[in-house]
Formats: sequence, structure tokens, C-alpha cells
Amino acid sequence: MKIWEIWSEGYMVTGNTGKHQLMGEAEGKTFRQACINLAKKDSEFSAYFEEEDLSHWGCSLFPTAEEAAKTFG
Repeated sequence: MKIWEIWSEGYMVTGNTGKHQLMGEAEGKTFRQACINLAKKDSEFSAYFEEEDLSHWGCSLFPTAEEAAKTFG
């Protein structure tokens, strides 16, 4: 098992913007499993986590800050 960082891409909606951000860290064999495990242990993350497309509040999730920053700072 590996410990993964889970990053959310930035966003721009209805006049609001946000930079990419670290959502947390979790263990898993794969990045997907780590995201699911973070949702199991963090109710705040879980409330807006979409397992099907690996997103949080509609923002895609990534295993590195660099990848998260590419889509929208």
C-alpha cells in the first residue's frame, strides 16, 4: 500500500475562483482507492466526493500538485 496525496484542481464559477488545493492524504493500492479511503475517514471530504468521476464539488482530483495545477491553477 502507498500513501497518496489527493489534490483538487482549481475552479472558476459565477465570479468565484480558487487555486488547486491539497484535500488530504490516504493509503491505497491505487489513487482511486486512496480517494475512497479518504472519503471513509473524512466526512467533510465525503460530503462532496463523487467516486464515479473522482471529483470533489465537481473539481477533478489528482495525485500531485503539478497535475492539479495544469487544469486551472
